[in-house]
Amino acid sequence: MKRFSPLKILGLLSVLLGLTIAILTGGYLIILGAYFIGFALLLFLLDWLTKKTKTRKTYWFSQVTLSVGYVAFLTFSYLDWNKHNLIVFPNEFQGDGGIVFGIEGYPELPEMKYWVRTIEIPSNGVLITSTKEEELPNKFQFQYKDGSRLDFRDSSWNFSHSTEFPCILTSSIVKHYSFKIGNSSSSNFQELLSNLCDSVNQGKLVSAYVSEYSPIVKEVETPYLHLQNEGLSKLPQNINTLQVKEIILTGNNFTEFPAEVLNMPQLEELLIGHNPVSKLPDNLESLKNLKRLSINATQIKEFPSDLSALESLETIGLDHNELKKVPEPILTIPNLKRLGLNNNKLTDLKFIDERLEGLESIYLYSNELNQIDCEIENLKSLKELLIFGNEIDSIPDCIASLTNLEKLEIWSNPIKYVSPEIQKLTKLKSMRMEKDNLTEEQMEQIRKWLPNSEINFQ
Repeated sequence: MKRFSPLKILGLLSVLLGLTIAILTGGYLIILGAYFIGFALLLFLLDWLTKKTKTRKTYWFSQVTLSVGYVAFLTFSYLDWNKHNLIVFPNEFQGDGGIVFGIEGYPELPEMKYWVRTIEIPSNGVLITSTKEEELPNKFQFQYKDGSRLDFRDSSWNFSHSTEFPCILTSSIVKHYSFKIGNSSSSNFQELLSNLCDSVNQGKLVSAYVSEYSPIVKEVETPYLHLQNEGLSKLPQNINTLQVKEIILTGNNFTEFPAEVLNMPQLEELLIGHNPVSKLPDNLESLKNLKRLSINATQIKEFPSDLSALESLETIGLDHNELKKVPEPILTIPNLKRLGLNNNKLTDLKFIDERLEGLESIYLYSNELNQIDCEIENLKSLKELLIFGNEIDSIPDCIASLTNLEKLEIWSNPIKYVSPEIQKLTKLKSMRMEKDNLTEEQMEQIRKWLPNSEINFQ
């Protein structure tokens, strides 16, 4: 019998392959390497057992059969591991699109052939199928119909898989892959998803997928609609039938203010920040019960000329909008209590006038302010002033006009001078201030001026 049998050779090769995989990948694929070493030990055991056979013919038959079986097993395992979807786009396709799964009545996707499932995308970029997404392999290759490949490193190419679009009015969801090729700003696929959900909500179509979690949060005193980071650019029809008073739409893809919410007069809170919305609608006054509006980190540059009809609005957030000036219509909101203007590019406070007399909180931190303008004298009801993270070097005499002020956050400013008039802030409960440019004597004097205030020099 040969000293080096087929099984022993395969065992040695498996050990070598396992060690190579573990070393070259820096231990990243150490488990795969361990599998090969485990297979090698099994091959050595089988080799030893075949040596116990009584005849040479039986020995070689066992060796060859087991060796062929091992090679076949590895080959099949590799091919099975390499199963993938080949998504084929029309030549020179540009725009957005996707594949929608699990819609009853639509054709099934082609069967897998030789470990490859070829999926051809129609010219409009949209493929709807009754096949479920989980029936597909989790690996992908992409090419055009002429055989040329798409490069993931191309910044104009984007692909997302296993994405869910909530139908909101029902528990159904539309599961899909989405893609975008080129720099087109169209949202045709989002429009189609919204229309599909409308049909599902109306019972015209059936989706195979149902969400375990409802976007309507009911386990609270006032139910609200939570749709944060859902990739939405449109809301379904008849959303106004929902009896909710708060809607959270933060972090989606709305380029226009969702007109559907304007038919929800009961709405009290609307959060639509972190969306590329560029304009507020002229008929915003239809939300007559709106108390809080957040339009942080949007691209809104256009406002209705007059917001005085929003009599219930008490809080508005305009943070992270790169504003150099406060839009004039904001000052027309009659009963505004809280105004968020932080993380903008404001350079002065001259926008403040008597129309903000009822304001109780204003957030001005992280702007480009270099002084406290005496227009603050108009803020007669102000209780909270957050103005840290600017370039203010002094607190002027007019600070004394803020007789109702309870909280002052002015740290991360190079304050060198504090007016003695600050001692008139008898209601001040807490203040934080930068100490780097103040002497010990100055800090001690400020503590004496404000004996009932908790002062934190940092």
